[in-house]
Amino acid sequence: MKRLFQNLLLLGSLFLISFSAAAGYYYKYSPARFSYNFRNNEADIKTGSLSGKDSIPSYVTSYFYVYDNKKDDYVLEDVETVPITGVWGYAFKNCTNLTEVTIPSTIRYISHDAFLDCTNLTTVNLNAENCYYIGINENYAGRGIFSAFSGCTSLKNVNIGKNVKRIPAVSFYECDGITSITIPDSVLEIGEDAFNGCNNLSSVSLGNSVEIIGINAFYDCVSLNSINIPNSVTEIGDHAFCGCSSLPSIIIGNSVKTIGVSAFSNCSNLASVTLGNSVKTIGVSAFSNCSNLASVTFDNSVETIEQAAFYDCRKLEYITIPNSVTSIGKRAFSGCNSMNSATIGDSVIEIGEFAFEYCWGLINISIGKSVTTIGTGAFSGCHGLISIEIPESVTTIGIGAFNFCRNLSKIVLGNYINTINTLAFTDCTNLKEVTSLNPI
Repeated sequence: MKRLFQNLLLLGSLFLISFSAAAGYYYKYSPARFSYNFRNNEADIKTGSLSGKDSIPSYVTSYFYVYDNKKDDYVLEDVETVPITGVWGYAFKNCTNLTEVTIPSTIRYISHDAFLDCTNLTTVNLNAENCYYIGINENYAGRGIFSAFSGCTSLKNVNIGKNVKRIPAVSFYECDGITSITIPDSVLEIGEDAFNGCNNLSSVSLGNSVEIIGINAFYDCVSLNSINIPNSVTEIGDHAFCGCSSLPSIIIGNSVKTIGVSAFSNCSNLASVTLGNSVKTIGVSAFSNCSNLASVTFDNSVETIEQAAFYDCRKLEYITIPNSVTSIGKRAFSGCNSMNSATIGDSVIEIGEFAFEYCWGLINISIGKSVTTIGTGAFSGCHGLISIEIPESVTTIGIGAFNFCRNLSKIVLGNYINTINTLAFTDCTNLKEVTSLNPI
């Protein structure tokens, strides 16, 4: 037995050993510098040590030994190798000698704070082909977002492998040292919050296969001044580029169907937007508070402009809404006080409540031939408006629709108006001429 324990001590220097004398068996694991959790023919790393230029292993091999009474020794009963697919929270905490880490293709998740305070980590090589998250997003529960790289103050380089299909959710949340990122052509999806809060990220190159840019993917990347959105992209998620205050222009590729809620809101330096030929919906507040936005080019694919889509875009001078659009949402262009001209296409049925409210500079407005309802306060406070012709399709003018249009002097009402609500033209102090073809 003395020889047995000497052998076990020697093995312990090479392998991680789990020993049970009472049960008459033990396990040893390779690589030995990590502790593991096994589940369903897969393994997670619970704790371990990384240093220098190092890698998370792809596989762990377990050796199962049982005691043989006849030999008075332990004999190898079974060998099993399984993929390492997960890393637990705090697994590599305070590995201060780690400078570069490679994440292998087998990894499917890395939990929060896995690399906490690895202060000398400068480079991450991400080869995980189908990883779902790196860190944890618990915003839905009001608990916030927890990065895997918290306290990695030296992290500046991220290399994405050529077989990676997904940039995991939360992966590089608030990694301020990253200044540029290149997404290879293999990537199909950029997960939610993937680069949220990367304050010094200035340049992003998206590969030609990216289809989904997830919720908050580049939220508050305040230095971002260059990004291409290729024709492969079909979805731009809610808040995807919200707060990217250095972004000067954006061209939306020809496969995007929906621009999500507040996708580009608060992009205060954004001056021009060109929409691709597949965009059907411009989401709620999609470009709201883009205070330097002066030009928007629509394609005939757009059907819906949602609530507050261009709210408070104060430098937007003109807008031509194509014939494909059927709905203009509440406050869609409210506060665009430099707008002097608006043409509303012939498929719009309803101009939403306060849609052009406080567009002070609006002088010329052409209302399309299918509009039936001009909503409450739709043109309220449009001081520059001098005359307005209501087409024959309009049947209802909402409460306060043109109130405080103080330079409005002439109104021509269409043939089929049956309802003019209260205060529709109140405080139009220069109104001199109203022509109605249909006595009400």
